[in-house]
Formats: sequence, C-alpha cells, structure tokens
Amino acid sequence: MSVPRAAIYTRISTDEQTGNYSLPTQEHACRQYCEQRGYDVVGVFVDVFSGALYRERPGLTQLRELVRQGLVDVVVCYAVDRLSRSQTHLFILVEEFSERGCRLEFVTERFEDTAVGRFVLSARSFAAELEREKIVERTIRGTYARVRSGKPKPAVRPPYGYRWVDAEKSRMEPDPDEAPVVRRIFERLANGATIRSVAQELQARGIPTPLRSKMWSTRTIHAIAHNPVYIGKYYGLRTKTVRENGRAMIKRLDPTEWVLLPDVAPPLVDEETWQRVQERLLRNKEDAARNLKYAPDALLRGGFVRCGTCGRSMVVHTARQTMPRYRCCAEVDSRCPAPATVAIDRLDRIVRQWVAEVLSRPEVLVRAAEAMESDPAMQQVDSELSAMQRRKAELERRRQNYLTAVGETNDQTLRQELLSLAADVRRQLQELEHEMARLETLKLGWEARRQALLEFAGNAAELVRRFESLPLPLQRDALRALGLTVRVHRQGRKGKRARIEIELFAPVCVPDSVQ
Repeated sequence: MSVPRAAIYTRISTDEQTGNYSLPTQEHACRQYCEQRGYDVVGVFVDVFSGALYRERPGLTQLRELVRQGLVDVVVCYAVDRLSRSQTHLFILVEEFSERGCRLEFVTERFEDTAVGRFVLSARSFAAELEREKIVERTIRGTYARVRSGKPKPAVRPPYGYRWVDAEKSRMEPDPDEAPVVRRIFERLANGATIRSVAQELQARGIPTPLRSKMWSTRTIHAIAHNPVYIGKYYGLRTKTVRENGRAMIKRLDPTEWVLLPDVAPPLVDEETWQRVQERLLRNKEDAARNLKYAPDALLRGGFVRCGTCGRSMVVHTARQTMPRYRCCAEVDSRCPAPATVAIDRLDRIVRQWVAEVLSRPEVLVRAAEAMESDPAMQQVDSELSAMQRRKAELERRRQNYLTAVGETNDQTLRQELLSLAADVRRQLQELEHEMARLETLKLGWEARRQALLEFAGNAAELVRRFESLPLPLQRDALRALGLTVRVHRQGRKGKRARIEIELFAPVCVPDSVQ
C-alpha cells in the first residue's frame, strides 16, 4: 500500500502573529500530525492573507493546482479557520478536494467527509466567520467611538505642518519647522503660482517633504492645498479601508459622512486665503497647457460648456476633415446616449453676442439677481438653518442639564449614564454644526453671486464696450465672474442641429436654436 501524500497549508492574517496562530507553530503541529499517521509531506504552502478570501491567496492557489493534478492525497491544516473563515468558500474547497479524491484533515478538529461531518464543519466555519466579523466590527466600533468622542482617528503621523500635543494624539499644534512651509505654499498659490512651480521651489530650497525625502511631487502640494485642516477644520472618518481583489484599498467617503472635530487643529491660514487658493487652482486647471494644445482660441474650453443629455463637460475635438468642435467627453466610450456636438467658432460667436446683449440691458441682470434672492431653494436653506438653530439650542440645553445632574449626584452608576448621555448629545451637536456650516457656506456663495450680478449691472456699459477687445484670458475671467454655463442639446437623428441654453447664476435668456 502506497504512503499517502500530504500537503500542509498554513495561514495567518497580518494581525495574527503570536500564539497558536504563528506560522512555525502551525507547521510544526501539522508535521507532527502527518508523522503520527505515516503521511509523506510533499509540500508546505503558506499565506499571509485574509481568511475571508480564497481565490487571491497565492499559496492556496498552488495547493489547489497540485490537488487538481492528482499529486496530493490529503490536505492537512491546523484548524478550520486557517483554511477559510467563510462558510461558502470552505464548502467550495471541500467539494473541490473531494472530487479529486483528496481528503481534508485538521489537527485541532476532527472532520469526516460525511453528512454529519459536513454539518459539524459547517457549524465550525460559521463560528470562525462570525468571529472574523466581530473582530472587524470591534475595530470599526473602537475607531468610531474615538472619533465621536472628539478625538482624531489614530495615526502614525499628523498632517504636515502639525505635531501631536500629547501621547494620546487627541490634539495637534503647529510644528515650528513645517507650519511656515505650509503658510508659504498657500501664499504662493494664492498669488498665482502653479502647483508645479511651488514643488520646484521647495525642492530647490532643500526643504524635506512630509515623508522626509527631498523630492516634492505635485501630488503632495495638491493634497496640502485641498486639505481643510489648514483652516482649522479637522474631519474624522474622511476615508475607510476596503478590500478589493485581496488588497486593502483606501476609499474616500462622501463629505456628508465626515465628522467635524473642533479644537483638534488650530488654523495655519485664514479662510480668505484658502478660498483664493481653491479658486486659483480651479482656474489653473482650466487654463492648463493640456487644454491649450488644440484650438487655443476656444473661448468655452475648460468646463463652461456641458452636454445637455448627460451633463458632462464638452471638450475640444479636432480632426483633419472637419472643423474644430466641442463634443461630449462621454462620446468616445459611448457612455452618453445622445452626445452633443457643436462647432467651436459658431458657439463662441453666439456666446459673445449673447453676453454683449445681456450686458447692454442691465435690467436683465438686476431681474436675475432679484430672482436669486427669492429663489425657493435658498428660502428652503433659510428654513433649514432656522430649524437647526432651534435644534442646537435644545441640544445645548439638554447637555447642560446632564452635566449639572452629574455634579449633583454621588451615585457612580448614574454619573456614568449621565456622562454617556452628555457625550451622545455632544456628538449630535458636532454633526449639526457641521451641517449648519455647510449650509452657511452655500448661502454665502449664493449671496456673493447675487452681488456679482448687481456689480455687473452697474458696470454693464463699460463691459459691453470693451468685452470684444479684451484678451481671451480676460474674456474667460468675465465669464467666470458671471457664472456662465452653456448647455448644448442634441437635436435631430444625426445630431446635426443643436439647441443652446445659456445661464448665468440664474437663467436669464435662451437664444434661438442653431445648426
């Protein structure tokens, strides 16, 4: 009788490095198990991988290939959860091994390939899967509890420009070496410098990067310029870790899910400078050299014109046989069901005429500003802010009552319950203040745009006289100030006609259809 050929499989996750789950311990126990039963060990396969996945594990993939080739008679694992923590995946592997005449055995558990044995294996794998979910849940719950209590998510390094104040990493203070660099970055960007030029300047001065290297990348400057922590707005839970194809990936959450943590990071720049930087970076992006390569005289390149079907930006398109056109950016990969297209010179001419016509009638701009003032959307914002103010006052009163009651009782159990209730109310207040800040910003932006329309109405005559003679960059600046948006709607089966809609901050008028 031939000696059974055994393959040993061991696995740990990255956080299971000690005790019975260490790789040497598993392998030693499996070898002893094989020696006691007279198995010939033909290979040891090792993975440092999540137990929730099985297709992506390189060691398990090699083992399965040997089993499919009929070169293994028995697979030996230390425990059920070392092979898989997923019930479904475990049964897939059991069926696959069984079909090739290969047994599955565990050192710490007995498994028989029968109906009863499979039921027991199912129960154990379910327990392993449940434990894994509990581990993940406890980790997430701990992180959320820390953030909800007002402390930042644990991190090895604070954002560039700061250092931790205490060992618990609950607050930050400006770093004396890095904070001036951050202020210099924002100052240069606000005055018109590009991200690339700032990176080159820092590199030339030999200033270490956040990772203590000498090579400043545009990505690093971009991340600093867009991080709201530098105006004192530190948000917790901005990202979460997900697993895709066996790898941990950091996914950015929607801003509505962020948690604002007050008093964690003092501001390094003022909000006015911050806003100037955001506007300047947006303008630099629209005027980038990559957008000037083709049709440099296109007035509306860089986000002014959008497809009326899908709402995506229309980009400059050139071909040898046809005149340059604006076309929907989703036309190339057929994501838009009816992509719009229109000749560049024709649309630019229409927009210039339209702007001159609107500016020649200041009353139109005044009516548009008045329409914005009574816009139902903004009235809804005002209503929501009023309701939130009342809710905030109620929460503050409730929290103060809880804290007062804490000072008046000697019952430790009651004190803990009251403190827990006060902490929960504080978390609700933070979420409410975050939403109120978002609505206030929306309202301020709306008012700024309304004032811009009124200012244009007051200077309309001068703008009409000079607009056509202004250099292209200044014309584009004027369109930005007007908040101009052009939508092109495809008409006709072949899309040879287009209906053009032009808007300022609020719709003003719609020109006739053009071919």
